[in-house]
Amino acid sequence: MQEEKSSRLLKDLLSKELLKKKPLMKPSYYKTYKNNTEHLTLWLYEKSIVDMTEDAWNDFFDVIGEKYSASKVSQYKTVLNSVCNTAVIDGLISENPVKAISIGERVAQSVDVYSEEELMQLLTASNGYESEKALIQLIISTGMTISELMALTVCDYDAVNSQLTISKALILGKLVKSNKERLVLLDSIAVKAMEKLISLVKGNAPENCQLIVQGNKVETFELTFLATSSKTNKRFSSVESFRQTFFKGYCEEAGVRYLAPSHLRDTGIIKLIQVGTTPAWVVEQVGHTDVKNFTYRYKQWIEASNQSNQVISCYCIKNKSVAANDAEFTPSSEKQTQFSLLAFLKSLLPWGNKAA
Repeated sequence: MQEEKSSRLLKDLLSKELLKKKPLMKPSYYKTYKNNTEHLTLWLYEKSIVDMTEDAWNDFFDVIGEKYSASKVSQYKTVLNSVCNTAVIDGLISENPVKAISIGERVAQSVDVYSEEELMQLLTASNGYESEKALIQLIISTGMTISELMALTVCDYDAVNSQLTISKALILGKLVKSNKERLVLLDSIAVKAMEKLISLVKGNAPENCQLIVQGNKVETFELTFLATSSKTNKRFSSVESFRQTFFKGYCEEAGVRYLAPSHLRDTGIIKLIQVGTTPAWVVEQVGHTDVKNFTYRYKQWIEASNQSNQVISCYCIKNKSVAANDAEFTPSSEKQTQFSLLAFLKSLLPWGNKAA
């Protein structure tokens, strides 16, 4: 029985596939393939290929797509595609779920997001689920990834400056340090969501956690996570756990069509675009890889925002009025004259050139 279970574990399947490739590859190619296999083994160590649903693979590639270049992600996909093809031949799975996953740029029309009405239903559908509703509000207000949201801890919040430090992500149950740390500004609604989450975990004992850092080294920290279940008061151990134990059922309960949790991030990003922020500023805020790919992916919304002549001032952002659903925010549509007092004030701020 143990042998049968082991044969389905991705760590064993990756190792088996690597042995097959060695005599077939040039040494330089094999070295790269081996390094990629080692990374995947670390991330997918305890995962069974049977349990990796199409949604789970999409989430996985969304996460590493934010962390690595398209070419690097494509290399990871090559390894996993080979593993899944072999698994189909061996009868472990019926079809290859990795093969159809797109890597790199995706056309803007393929981005599916929640409407204002659907968001309202998600945030007000029923009593309870206070923690999960605050998490949904936070990702909508900031555009962070669902894996970053699951890795959020109390120490990441700067209440004085109303901002978050994003430095880690929960990838398939493993806490991984981000290549680049970033600061995320919070609007007034996001601040309230953070305060709600912190109040809900107050009194929870910090967990002793292992964080995978650069070079796949492991460091140990004591952390208090904010992404907890309202029913159990325990943290969600992975994005898949959040989806299966809460989000799918909650969407049905709220009468809202189910989209993978990663679409909450797309919804948040589009809301930032719609209030008039520049692509360059949004890219920095949400941690996208580059402006070009970002502009291509969200082209239709950027063009619609430009056509409506919506303008958001740097002063408004500084005063926590970024989110489109923030009742305190009123966009300005006045055109600037040759000398603009707003432009002058923006020039005095250290990040004044990041927003239109």
